Formats: sequence, structure tokens, C-alpha cells
Amino acid sequence: DLLAALRAACPWLTLPTDAAARCAADDDAFDALACALVARAPALGLTARPTAAEADLARSEGWIAVPDPGSLDRLADPA
Repeated sequence: DLLAALRAACPWLTLPTDAAARCAADDDAFDALACALVARAPALGLTARPTAAEADLARSEGWIAVPDPGSLDRLADPA
């Protein structure tokens, strides 16, 4: 199950019992949790930024900030 795998990969992640139950039962709730983790990555500088050559295009088209490989454990504590 995805929630169990996420919790195993993120032992620092604590969820209230009702939130964990909802994430386990509802794909949309689990997706929201995953999105929250992905959104935290750029806030901590754990994603690639557009290069100078990509900057103009990123400004007009947008930029998908994909977390760096191996950065999952650093989402809890950026230090």
C-alpha cells in the first residue's frame, strides 16, 4: 500500500490517525499529501532550478520543480 511505503520511506512523517485513515481510504487525500511533500522540496532548495538558457522559457511556460533524487529524507529537516 502506498501510504505504508511512504511512511516507511519517511519515518519522520507523523500523521494524525484520522488523516492517515483518510489517506489510506481516499486516493485524493493521499495525492494531497504527496503534493504537499513535493511542494516542500523547492521551498527547501531541493529541486533543480532552470538554467540561464531555460529561464525565459520557464518564466513564460512555467517550471515543474521536481524534487532532487534522494531528497525525501531532507524534507523533514533541511539542516
